[in-house]
Amino acid sequence: MRRQDPHLQRVLGHDDDSNSAITLSRAKRESFFNESLLKKLHPEFFDEHFMKHPVVFISFDSCKRRSSGGMVKRLCNAIARSAQHHLDELKHSKKPVRSDALDAEKSLRTYLEKAEQIGTMSDNDAAQFSEQPSFLFGALSRFVRQQFGGYILLVDEYDIPFLTLLEGTWDEVDRDDSSTMLETLFQDMFKGNSDKLKGLMTGVFEMSLLKVGSGPNNIKDIFLIPTSTTDITSSLQASQVRHSRGGIDALSDAFLFNATEVRLMLVKCTEEQYTQLAEYYDVTMATIREFYNGYYIGRFCGKYNPWSVCSYLEKLCENLRLQAELNQESVTSAIKSSAERFWVRTGSTKLITNQFKKHYTEATCLLQMLIGEYEEHRYLPVEEQLAPSDTPRASIKLGNAKLVASYFEGDQFSDAAFLSICLQAGYLTRRTARTVCIPNEELVLAWRNMLAELVLGVKLSDTTRELEKGKLLMELWRNNPKPLGDLIVQSHSALVGHMNFREKDFANHAANSVKAAAMFGALSHPRAKLGMLTDTLIHHELAAGDGRCNMALHLASTTNRAKQFGVIIEFKLIESTRCNDMAHCLERARAGLRQIEEKNYRNCISDCLERMDIGLAIGSGAATADSKVYRRANVNSPWLQVESLLPTRAG
Repeated sequence: MRRQDPHLQRVLGHDDDSNSAITLSRAKRESFFNESLLKKLHPEFFDEHFMKHPVVFISFDSCKRRSSGGMVKRLCNAIARSAQHHLDELKHSKKPVRSDALDAEKSLRTYLEKAEQIGTMSDNDAAQFSEQPSFLFGALSRFVRQQFGGYILLVDEYDIPFLTLLEGTWDEVDRDDSSTMLETLFQDMFKGNSDKLKGLMTGVFEMSLLKVGSGPNNIKDIFLIPTSTTDITSSLQASQVRHSRGGIDALSDAFLFNATEVRLMLVKCTEEQYTQLAEYYDVTMATIREFYNGYYIGRFCGKYNPWSVCSYLEKLCENLRLQAELNQESVTSAIKSSAERFWVRTGSTKLITNQFKKHYTEATCLLQMLIGEYEEHRYLPVEEQLAPSDTPRASIKLGNAKLVASYFEGDQFSDAAFLSICLQAGYLTRRTARTVCIPNEELVLAWRNMLAELVLGVKLSDTTRELEKGKLLMELWRNNPKPLGDLIVQSHSALVGHMNFREKDFANHAANSVKAAAMFGALSHPRAKLGMLTDTLIHHELAAGDGRCNMALHLASTTNRAKQFGVIIEFKLIESTRCNDMAHCLERARAGLRQIEEKNYRNCISDCLERMDIGLAIGSGAATADSKVYRRANVNSPWLQVESLLPTRAG
């Protein structure tokens, strides 16, 4: 390793006595780039710039306060973290402040003290110091340049404060003040900043920083998402090329893992830790591909989510360590059970869910289509499916998407703009220049969970499978009403403690739960082509026989013998003092069954040839159900009770 040059020593704050430590540090950092294209293709450029420039790194990830004063405090805190880092580094090096940087250092410490004071103020009091973030950054910028030299400015999560302004409820004056403060700060950081050498901003969403003659300019946007037809052309062929010959494609190819990288990680994991995985290489790779593959980045398809892949391998190794005996069944089980929704837990979906609430009907319909088309591909016969590494899931048209910021300024729902938000957030991927799709199992589980929370009012865990395609319907055919009862109670647990609600109130809410279950495909025939959008007719308080039944279902699809299977549900409330009396709860459920028979509620499904009656007793946080299933030869034949409908239904 060659001797470090004086400039590098000055930047790092070390002298000749520290050369060995610097050399060791450089060697360790350089090892990360040993196999990189940058070092292979441009070694002179790498040697000229590697570890030669100080870096000012600022992250605005915590700038989510919804008041002008709160925003002042968060911005100051974000910049102060970076400033304190540089002062601590200088102290650690035991080097004095350069003579020409003494004034800058004193000024920086003064502004840091002021920022600390602002942090202890109320939001109302802090609002009057809206100029402090720009002042603090200016002091930091001058100190770093004078002490260390021209620096590289890295700003991460630059879009967070702007998104905070766009979403949520703001006082109009606060919003205007915060907007002006952000524009001034970014202008000071990127437009009139002669202290920096280069600047880079990273974020999820595209935010306009240019306002009529002011704000940062000469910004070059680098999009990982293709923006035109030419970006997609020959993507399959391009994905086979080792690298993309420079330009924007070279950068886009560096994001996310490709199949080769994932295979190398799996092989290394197998060789170094768990040799028994070598026998299960194919099933492990297939699991990773199903859950974390399918992204289109630039012109490159078949990309894997790096965070999820790494988290999956870590989880898999942990599960294998916890298993005392590793037989074939337990290894296979560990491989499949280790696949979870890792990436979606790292961020918030509030931006998307807010749009759900604001435009519920339109957004829900749109996402039903996305999930339905994903399911359509998923349940094709294996020989008809294309490998995810070759093509993503089914897709819907994106149209002409607008900038995210402009979309939030209006109240009109736009399919294109909403899909663009989901695309930029990483919850969808491109298939072509004008179509988007759900890329993999991790994301479809995230969407299903989001819909369940919004429609049902409950969160589904990663292990929840009650709403899988056909699962609930199979249990009904099996004469098992418990999953349906659990779904209804869990979905509306807030209601069960209020005994002033009547049976029909529960029936109304239960109808919403069952509609959502049908939406997710839980009432689809196992062999149906689509897992979503089942034609399930749901009635509550329907006049039938000698009264009104609480709830009746017609399950209709071409595969499911249209309208030949019906479900009748009668609710019975349980007094809160008797919810733990199982005999009483069961008797209440059976009272519901007797009422269905005595009141002739079966007349509401007179065109069905098979039916299920359910008496559902609901109490405080629990449900007890009893049921009977019937079959008849034709609509004029008498009903005959049977043990199960599954033998004729599942085939």
